[in-house]
Amino acid sequence: MSDISLNSPFIKCGLYFPRLSQAPEHEALEHELTIAAENTVTVIGWSADGELPVVCEFQTGFVLPRVRVTADWLHSLGLADDSCYYYNTTHECWRKINAGHVLTLIQPYVYLKNLTIKVKRDFDIYVERWQHK
Repeated sequence: MSDISLNSPFIKCGLYFPRLSQAPEHEALEHELTIAAENTVTVIGWSADGELPVVCEFQTGFVLPRVRVTADWLHSLGLADDSCYYYNTTHECWRKINAGHVLTLIQPYVYLKNLTIKVKRDFDIYVERWQHK
């Protein structure tokens, strides 16, 4: 006979014995992290002509499919803090927006550029790559 007791925690978990419930704090944290992971938006921003964009992911302050473009987002991307252009993938055009503008997204990707940008290096590659995911 084995030296392992039937009361051992190694015996009581597995296929026939479900895991004991977690502490409420652990369950709340797990739920919060799951929501944050599901609520991730990738933002691509061009701050200077001909330069590669900065790519950031944001997870707080919104609930998909609606997001608010904040001054913090713009600052993180190296863009002007008050306004920029947003690429509307539905209408395939750039639209001027101000910090605080709310977008309704079809996919969790946002394309932004400074108001002075004319040449967006690799823009077509980024849009093509993420529109088909």
